[in-house]
Amino acid sequence: MCTTHSLPLSILIEEIEQSCDDIFFIGIQPGDTEFYNPMSPEVFDAVDAVYDAVAANDFSHFVRLGQELQQRLSLVIRKEVIDMADSKVEYPAPDCLAPAAIEAKTEAAGVTKANLPVDKAFLLAMFAGAFIAFGGLFFTVFLSDSTLGWGAQRVVGGLCFCLGLVLVLVCGAELFTGNSLMVCALKSKKITLVQMLKAWLVVWLGNFAGALFIVFLVYMAGIYKLNGEAVANSMVSVAAGKVTIDWLTIFFRGILCNIFVCLAVWIGTAGKTVVDKVVGILLPIAAFVACGFEHCVANMYFLPMGAVMHACGYGADVAGADALNAAGIAFNLSAATLGNIVGGAVLVALGYWFIYAKKSEA
Repeated sequence: MCTTHSLPLSILIEEIEQSCDDIFFIGIQPGDTEFYNPMSPEVFDAVDAVYDAVAANDFSHFVRLGQELQQRLSLVIRKEVIDMADSKVEYPAPDCLAPAAIEAKTEAAGVTKANLPVDKAFLLAMFAGAFIAFGGLFFTVFLSDSTLGWGAQRVVGGLCFCLGLVLVLVCGAELFTGNSLMVCALKSKKITLVQMLKAWLVVWLGNFAGALFIVFLVYMAGIYKLNGEAVANSMVSVAAGKVTIDWLTIFFRGILCNIFVCLAVWIGTAGKTVVDKVVGILLPIAAFVACGFEHCVANMYFLPMGAVMHACGYGADVAGADALNAAGIAFNLSAATLGNIVGGAVLVALGYWFIYAKKSEA
């Protein structure tokens, strides 16, 4: 196992410098350094003081190192760097962020999202809606092959749908379901409830606009005519299956869906490379698609696309296709959206915040 105790300061500094311009070392003087002794109350209090100072970005009340000691520490670090350059010893670096670090990074991301200008947030949300629609398109094109068994269709179709979240995480976009994790920043009082709800509303609307734009492009490009127009029928079939189930079932499927999606985003946040992020999100996303859970942003594409295809005369024999109208779309999206919020914001974000960021009561 690799811990900070086994890493030289130079390695830590090099890692931190990738995301920080200025580096400050904060030390706590222990009262007892004997092994196996419990942490003293003074150190517990000092940890709380450091936490508060970092959160407020105010270190004015800390005792600073004298100039001579700062220079000596700087020389030690420089010497360590030189020694490492001459040494052939390789120090392993952690492959991904630890869960506590993921939570802290998620909080920081939540602050950034809450402070995005509305126009930029809306455009990034349109990108996310379009990206998820691309995944939905890939899924329905694959689903049009009726020669495959049900299991193979669900699993491979789920992997096809992963394209959407891969584009969101790697290319950068604002996805409503993933933004449920902003609750971490809210609970740590880094953003306000009004800021979070405003960001959610802007992103939800932007996601819908982006998905509708792809519906238009797909229609104009005639993609639905592929495979002897079987793609059009699969579009109607997928959409009809989402408006013929009861509201409560959609709600609970929405909860399950965003548990998987937010865990996929959590894994993506932990990854340090594109390969880490892509491989990490494949199974959670493929699982929720294979299980038929309800993702409100995906449905912003599936439902209008199915409605357009049904209006063009496709899927006439599909059960429930007549429910593909504005009322049916609103019915599904209301349940799926609320379920997604519960699954992501309450069960994932709030749970991890409680474990890794909630301060212990004195």
